[in-house]
Formats: sequence, C-alpha cells, structure tokens
Amino acid sequence: MKIRKYPHATLISYTDAVIHGMSKAVPKAMRDMARHLKNSIKKDITRFRTVPPNFRSKPGQAPFKETGKLAKSIRSRGLKGNMQIGYSAMTYTNNKYARDLEYGRRRRGTYLAPRPHWRPAIQRERPAFQMIANKIFNNMNSSMVSLYKSFGVDDVA
Repeated sequence: MKIRKYPHATLISYTDAVIHGMSKAVPKAMRDMARHLKNSIKKDITRFRTVPPNFRSKPGQAPFKETGKLAKSIRSRGLKGNMQIGYSAMTYTNNKYARDLEYGRRRRGTYLAPRPHWRPAIQRERPAFQMIANKIFNNMNSSMVSLYKSFGVDDVA
C-alpha cells in the first residue's frame, strides 16, 4: 500500500472502516445471542411432552407445557444502538405468570414453589455468550493491529 501526502488521514479512514465493519457484526451477534437464549428457555419448557391438565412439574424443575402460552410468549429482539452508546438485545416475556413460575409465589394462603426456567438457561448459555464476545473483540483487535503494522507502527500491543 502506498502512503501519500497525509498518512494519518488514511489511517483514520481505514480505522473507521474497521469500526464500521464491527458496527455491523456486534448488533448481529447481540441479536443472535438473544435469539439463542430464547430458544434455550423454550426448549426447557417444552422438553417434556404436553402433560395431562393439572399435572404440575416438581419444584425446582422447569414448568411443564400445558397450553403452550408461556413458551409462545418468550420473545427476543435487538435494540438500536451505536458504537458510542453500545448495542443491546433482550429476551423477554409479556406473560403475567412467568415471574411467579420463575421465583415462586405466596398469595392468599397458597404457595407456588419456584420452577425456574430463565436462570438455568442463562447460566447454561453464559460460556457461549462470553466466547462470542471474546471472538468479536479478538477479531477487532487483530484487524486494528494488522492495520497499524501496515502503516509502520510496530509498538502495538
């Protein structure tokens, strides 16, 4: 590559190109992680076939699928962001009794023991999320290092 009159301007434009490439990769990875978590939670709920009515899962076990409303209510989406404020994605449910199933409930003299389905999925998927984040960071870091070395900057860590 031939460096002309303003090498710092060229370096900045290439740096911007690397950052722009990452600005597409990071949101996609965030959406993929949220979608993966959603599918993992749904898999826990639907792991057991549909059971007879009023047949409850044991406390500490993921809830059984009766009507399928809980599994259908779990959604994921990526949120708008940029490199300055960061990117985010979320997995959520609008189902009213999902929280009661996750943490348990005591109401009007009745007690529903916790049947966690979110927390185990998050714990199980955490290593995969960390691996994806590390991969993105390492790709960006290696791109920047090779870019600086191509401009003759050798003391890049």
